[in-house]
Amino acid sequence: MFEVQLNQRTPLSREEIQRKKYPSDLSAFETSVVNFCHDWLNGVSTFELKTSGSTGTPKIVTATREQMIESVNRSQEAIGFQEGETALVTLHPDYVAGKMMLTRCLVANLSIVALEPSSNPLTLLPLNRTIDFAAFVPYQIQTILDSKDALRLNRIRNVLIGGGSVPEATQTILQRLEGSVYLSYGMTETLTHIALKKLTGKSPDHFFKTLPGISIHQDERGCLVIEGDYFPEKVVVTNDLVELQSGGRFQWLGRWDHVINSGGIKLIPEVLEPRLNSVFEKLDHACRYFLSGWPHDKLGQELILIIEGQPWSQQEQELLILEMEKILGRFEVPRRICFVEKFIETENQKINRRLTLERLTPQPSSVS
Repeated sequence: MFEVQLNQRTPLSREEIQRKKYPSDLSAFETSVVNFCHDWLNGVSTFELKTSGSTGTPKIVTATREQMIESVNRSQEAIGFQEGETALVTLHPDYVAGKMMLTRCLVANLSIVALEPSSNPLTLLPLNRTIDFAAFVPYQIQTILDSKDALRLNRIRNVLIGGGSVPEATQTILQRLEGSVYLSYGMTETLTHIALKKLTGKSPDHFFKTLPGISIHQDERGCLVIEGDYFPEKVVVTNDLVELQSGGRFQWLGRWDHVINSGGIKLIPEVLEPRLNSVFEKLDHACRYFLSGWPHDKLGQELILIIEGQPWSQQEQELLILEMEKILGRFEVPRRICFVEKFIETENQKINRRLTLERLTPQPSSVS
């Protein structure tokens, strides 16, 4: 039986949602959930999807009901969620991930448990509640794994992770879960994921594999170009650098607009960053960080490391450099380290690298 449970409230039936018979004291998230469900159940034909703004200025993408259903059908074929099951929604419906999770529930007739978005939404889930299908962003997954709630992921049959990359070390931990865990690739313009990488099972995937009916190739920059007949725009040209494999498979390398050209050497931050995880773990520093380029008179750009939090001591920074030199190539070691008390985030908790970098004034401090 289809129903919608908002946080710890009494579940709402299909009829109650259709007729807007729900509490007057709903939070902004709860209101967004029921309003979308109401519109869908009452036959609204077009929906506006807002991009996150993590790689540029946020914009609005308009999708039809039929296009969204096509996306759900391909996702359902790949993941296998079924009518009568229960889905956990912890992502805000103002953005494509949350809106499409609700769409999957409505099209496939899944009951909905909607929990207020947070770094660890499982703290709001009753201990004995079993979930068939849930979606999280990497930040939520990492927070859950670092908490006492990590084993509760075993009570979720299908876990979908999207909205960013997941470190190799984290993928290794996720492989031990009893259910199926999928890392997804997609964006607002493609109505969420167009490719999945299964992390669990006897033979985990090494590459993303496109969903049925999706065609991919590279442009002259080496960036992914995606074609799907249900996209609002049939062809989507991305800024994602990829390495293509046979059979619709590919490896994501990083963002073309993040590439750093330092003295003629091109460095891809997203390729280097996962290799730094072991360094931060060894030094027992649990923090967020990213690599970027900074203007340099002779090199054009120099590689810098931006760390979230209070500045480390000079001794700690020098030790960090020494450890990075052990695992990175000569030209891959950041020439400077700088600190930002709090990274700037988009509304759906992605790190906004561009705006965070703009806040660095006047120059990051050198450790050399």
